[in-house]
Amino acid sequence: MSSPRAAPKKAGPGLTSSVRSLAGLMGAERSARDAMREAYRRDRNVRLALDLCTGCGACLAWCPAYVSTGDQLNSPLGRISAARSLLRGIISPDDAYRASWLCLTCGACSSACPFGLDVPGVSRAIRAALLESGSAPEFVSNRVVEQAAASGGSGFGAEPLRALVRGIAAEIFEEKGLAVDPKVDERAEALLLVPSDDLVLNVDTLKGYMAVLGRLGVDFAFSHRALAENYGLFLHPAIMRRLADGVASAAEELGVKYVIVGECGHAWRVATGYLSSRLKESGIGIMHIFHIVSAALRRNELELHADANGDLVYEYRDPCQYSRGGGLVEEPREILRRAVRNYIEPSLSGTRTVCCGAGGGNLAPELLPLTLEHARLWYDAALRDGADAVVWPRATCKAHVSRALRALNPGSGRNVGPHGAGLPRAWTMRWTPPSSQGWPGMTLINRRTAG
Repeated sequence: MSSPRAAPKKAGPGLTSSVRSLAGLMGAERSARDAMREAYRRDRNVRLALDLCTGCGACLAWCPAYVSTGDQLNSPLGRISAARSLLRGIISPDDAYRASWLCLTCGACSSACPFGLDVPGVSRAIRAALLESGSAPEFVSNRVVEQAAASGGSGFGAEPLRALVRGIAAEIFEEKGLAVDPKVDERAEALLLVPSDDLVLNVDTLKGYMAVLGRLGVDFAFSHRALAENYGLFLHPAIMRRLADGVASAAEELGVKYVIVGECGHAWRVATGYLSSRLKESGIGIMHIFHIVSAALRRNELELHADANGDLVYEYRDPCQYSRGGGLVEEPREILRRAVRNYIEPSLSGTRTVCCGAGGGNLAPELLPLTLEHARLWYDAALRDGADAVVWPRATCKAHVSRALRALNPGSGRNVGPHGAGLPRAWTMRWTPPSSQGWPGMTLINRRTAG
């Protein structure tokens, strides 16, 4: 099996300088070897992975990047080797760049590893070291700069956001007879944190959030300075923390008790690994929208009409950053089983899920031929499972799955459909007053802490 010699396009000097500034790297560039050596000393997971990996190969059969390409460099063992070589200064910058940036950071290798070694953490360490030496991909860098601008108040403005959510509230009232009064930049009980894609592309998902929270009587607000996604997770830990701290500051300013995370996998990974601890300092809890919906369903506060979704066979696909990265496995299944008539469990699920193919920052358009090869793995599995529709409740997965299905369906003679929202097409709701214990889902607050 031959391997495409693909790599994400590198950012130009100006963009790279902007991103380095966001990471606090104001001084002169230093060698990637020196930066990697510091990561080895500082990061226990990186040190354990590089010291303990025996090269047994148990991870190879589970790595979608390696299975679909056969490229040794684009594999967990290749990334371990690249990091060790970088420590010694004997690998070319281009090979270190390819090895780290083609990693999907999906964690399948860690699940298969007898020692549970954190190879995605090694990939991220190499990426951070490369940034410190002046190298970063254009696509991820642009997203980081956009997210930093939003956090600073110059992204999606307050007035456009207010107009958008008011328009959606009007649609909800017209369709459901439900009056929803969302706040923007106002004090509330909860901050609803959504990815930018839900404000532009996945508006039906945003409508679902608003309708459910409105029906449950939740006092929630949006902040024009707080978006869910955090591409800093893929690029540099200092940027990840900076973007997450911006969310925490917005939550503190609005005086909320809770932050509700929408359908964004890397936002949830950051939430469970860092943001929850940061918010806890201010007495603020955090939960996923699925926690609220599943709890409300169990308490008969919502009712979904499965018949409205017909006889299609639905299959839930676990986003990697939910299942392996954030412990979010049962809640979305509970919702989907009630929302459709015919549900099947995929042959590979939970911590054995197959990545959508574009995780870890690999959604860049120039990588589409490669990420389509990755997507064939879950697509062929869905065909074998007999699925008519695949449900991916994560913004990046939705974006890639939609384009993958357009490319792969014609060759198979099938018309598998993507469904990404937690509440597929048609649904109705029934409401009862909250219990004396308070808000639906309250017992799920801070169920995970930073590891």
